[in-house]
Amino acid sequence: MWRLLGYDRFTPQVSVFSPDFHDCYHQHRYDVYITGVQNEFVLINPVILNSNREKTMNPSKLFRTLFMLCGIVLLMAHETVHADYYTADPTASTPKLVVKKNPVYTLCPDLKANLTLTKSSNGLVTISGTVTNVGVGNYNMASVAEVIMNLAYAPQYSCVQTGVSDILKTMTFSTLKRGASFTVNTAYQIPDFGGWASESVQGNAKRYFTLRVIKQDMTSYQSGEDCNPENNSALKEVAYRDLMH
Repeated sequence: MWRLLGYDRFTPQVSVFSPDFHDCYHQHRYDVYITGVQNEFVLINPVILNSNREKTMNPSKLFRTLFMLCGIVLLMAHETVHADYYTADPTASTPKLVVKKNPVYTLCPDLKANLTLTKSSNGLVTISGTVTNVGVGNYNMASVAEVIMNLAYAPQYSCVQTGVSDILKTMTFSTLKRGASFTVNTAYQIPDFGGWASESVQGNAKRYFTLRVIKQDMTSYQSGEDCNPENNSALKEVAYRDLMH
């Protein structure tokens, strides 16, 4: 029977011995060089040891030896693969799959107010207002467009101090498609009018005219209802001489 008497897995050479059935004092030694490629090897210097004499091995014994060495190489390869399989870290966590949602864009409306004043020599102010939806979405909400007048006197020109305020025009609406607009027109006659303020006429009063759009329930705009509530109002003023002040 053949038996492996010495093998170092870190060196490419092994020695194989087997007893000779004709002479119990004869032993066959085969030096085998492992090339590093799986199931590939080179048999080098096959000799027979007989006391101190060496002679060449016959072909039949060489075939049996090669067959046995193939089995050794296959066994070594199997053990290597088996060891590599069980050296994987069982505690390694599986990468988590992250699903990112696409952003949702809202077609938001945007109401914009514009105001123009035309002054007459007798103190009549013609007010022309326009409300336009300049956003990318349609406007659908019960709302009010109104023109407001406030009075202030010199030198502070404080509307709070005078407390004079009047709503000149009111228009209700609930829809306004994008790009669409409507007008809000009215007029106001200034009482006790002494002329428009100029280099020759010293003004002592101001009238403030405001066009604004608000929700009918008077609540603030929420996200998506109006993209820019800051441009929902427009303000113009005129300075003149008040004969009673």
